[in-house]
This record gives sequence, C-alpha cells and structure tokens, in this order.
Amino acid sequence: MDSPVRTIHRDRFYAPVKHPDDAKRDANGALENFKLKLGHSKFCRQSAFQNVATIFPILEWIMKYDLRKNLLKDFIAGLTVGTIAVPQALGYAVVAGVTPIFGLYTCFIPPLIYSLMGTSRHVSVGVFALVCLMTGEVLTDAIERQDVRMGLFNQTLLLMEPGGAGLDGLSPPPVMLSGSQIVSTLAFAIGLWQVVMGILGLGFVTVYLSDRVVQGFACGAAFHIFNTQLKWIFGLSYRKRRGLFCLPLSVYDFVVALPSTHLPTFLVSLVCLTALITARFLNGNAKVMKVIRFPIPMELLVIVFGSVASYFMNLRAVYAIDIIRSVPLGFPSPQLPAFHLLPELFHDSFIIAVIAFSVAISAGRVFAQKHHYSIDSNQELRALGVVNLVGGFFQCLPSAVALARSVVQESAGGVTQVQN
Repeated sequence: MDSPVRTIHRDRFYAPVKHPDDAKRDANGALENFKLKLGHSKFCRQSAFQNVATIFPILEWIMKYDLRKNLLKDFIAGLTVGTIAVPQALGYAVVAGVTPIFGLYTCFIPPLIYSLMGTSRHVSVGVFALVCLMTGEVLTDAIERQDVRMGLFNQTLLLMEPGGAGLDGLSPPPVMLSGSQIVSTLAFAIGLWQVVMGILGLGFVTVYLSDRVVQGFACGAAFHIFNTQLKWIFGLSYRKRRGLFCLPLSVYDFVVALPSTHLPTFLVSLVCLTALITARFLNGNAKVMKVIRFPIPMELLVIVFGSVASYFMNLRAVYAIDIIRSVPLGFPSPQLPAFHLLPELFHDSFIIAVIAFSVAISAGRVFAQKHHYSIDSNQELRALGVVNLVGGFFQCLPSAVALARSVVQESAGGVTQVQN
C-alpha cells in the first residue's frame, strides 16, 4: 500500500525572521510605552499630592521652608503674640460668659489646626473680641430658654395630682447644659456652617460685606465690650441690660452704682491700666524700639506680677478683690457637643460664621497684598470651619482671626504659620 502523503508546514518549525530594524523599533516602542506608564503613574502621584495639598497647604510651603532665614523670625513673632494671646484669652472668656480656662484652650488648639489648613501666612487665629461678645449674647439667650423650660416643667409637676398620678405620661425633665457646653456647641455649629460654605465655594459672600461695614461693626462692638468691663474695673454689681438702648441704659446703671465703688479693686485696675498704656506707648515709639529691640510684653507681666501679688498679699481674703482662683491643669478630654441644641443655634451661628469669615478674609487680603502672595477664600472658609468643628469637641470658644494680634504678629517679623 502506498503510504499517505504528509504535508509538513514550515511555520511549525521555523519562526519568522525579523529584520534588525524591526527588532529595534519594537524595543523602542516598549521603552516608550514604559515611559508613558511611568509618567502616568508619576502624574497620578502628583495629582494626588496636589489634591491633598489643596486641603493642607502646609504640605507645599513646609518643604521650601528656610530654617536659617525664617525660623528665628517666626519664633520671635510667635513668642510676642503668645504674650498677648494669653491675657486676651482670659479676658475675652469673661466677655463670652464662661470661665477663663476655656479661653486658654482656644489659644492652643485652633492656631495649631489653622497652621495646617490656612492659606494666610500672617493672621492669628483664636479668641476675638467681636465674636466673644456675640457668643456671650447667644449664651445668655440659651440659658434663659433653659430656665423657662425648667420652670414650665416644675409648674407641670406642681399641677399633677397628689401621689404621683399622671407622672407616667410626663415628658422627662429638660437637660440643663453648662455655659461651656453651650459655647462649645455654638463653636461646632459655626464650624459646620463654614465648612459647608467652603465646600460649596461660597467664599464670594464677603463681596457683600465691605471693609467699612466690618470696621463699623467692630467699632460698635468695642463700645459694648468697654461697657461690659466697667463693672469689673470699679468692682460694681448691677444687672446686665439687653435689647434696644442697652448701651445707654447700662451706662446709666454704672453712673448710679458708681458711689459704691470697691476702692481696692479700682486701685488694682488703675495700676494695671497705667502699666498697659505706658507699655503701649513705648512699644509704638520707634526710638524706644531701636534701643530695646523687643516689644515689652506688659500684658503677660501684669498677669505674672498680679498673680504673685494676689498670692502673697492674699487680696481675696484681706481686700475682697475678686480673682480667677484655681485654673485646671492640662487639656480637656474630647466631649461631644450638645447636638440637640443645634436647631436653636441655627440662626445665630450662621451670622457669627459669616462675620468671622469676613474679618478673616479682610485681614488676610491686606497681609497678602503687602507681602505679595495670594490666599484662597474658599480654603479659608474650610480652614476656619475645621478649626471650630474640632474646637467644639475640646470646649473651645468660637474662633476667628484677631485683628490686633495679627498686626502684632506681622509687625514682629513673622513669615509663615510656623509662628503659631
């Protein structure tokens, strides 16, 4: 039998031979493809870093920070502002209606957070007189509402039948919050408004609040703050006026109570005011500053020497001078805000959030134009919002940019937010 014819295919045994130029082109193509993938990966990493740096601008400028040139300047500016911030925190906490320790908390936590997220290099964040004054008004309203609810609850109990009949259907007693809880919840509500406005890109709202409006508002607040401090300077006690014509009525109450001035308190106040005004004059004198080179931290010196005098002279027991007394050590543990109170603070927190941001962006733009850099209004909203959100968990007062401290910080030679 004839064997079948088998067909042998050459392709099974012989691979096609490529020209050397073809192999070279394939190698170059693979190299270019690798470079494209590598470049795409690098671009993705850069995009991710830029996105994170948009939220935390410190990641961009901290890599370029010049230790030799800027560290000493930032240290001196931070030390100078710190000597002012501590006394202001103690005083403005009283204006807000809470104990001074909560003002000290606001001196530390908010500036630390703002240094991570803020775009302005020269503003000082913390307690601010205008915001503290408005906080005190909101706190007074909230406490009055609490008292009304508790009074209605007690009246309901009195109207119940003897023996407790009908108590099963009675709603639980209203929760009584302390002043610090109300204030920290207000800070949280303000932060919530600012974060939401920053995410929605509503930084343009400051266009409708001119610098003149903000300055006029701050000037009016200065009169109210001065009025609230008169009773402490003279050691007087009279009721707090509220509503229409509260300022002239408070002045009337002060004049009526003036004959009962507590002389030791007034003398201590007079000595402290004289020292502060003298230091302000010396620090503003160019000839004096050329000699001393460093502003006199009289605010801090008044606290130090006042505390020493109070301890050794026993001012409270011997002269009946009201003092702060003991201050808790350390930082508070995080606490949840009173979330059920947020609807009551809805309107007031929005007003304070807008005003605080307007002051911040006005000050930030002035310093940015002077030192030739730019700020992002929406990022400033988010930064201030996170500052107040976090502060609401650590019993801080509502935070804002303090104009006077910011000017001192910039004039002291501060360059970046490292000074905070």
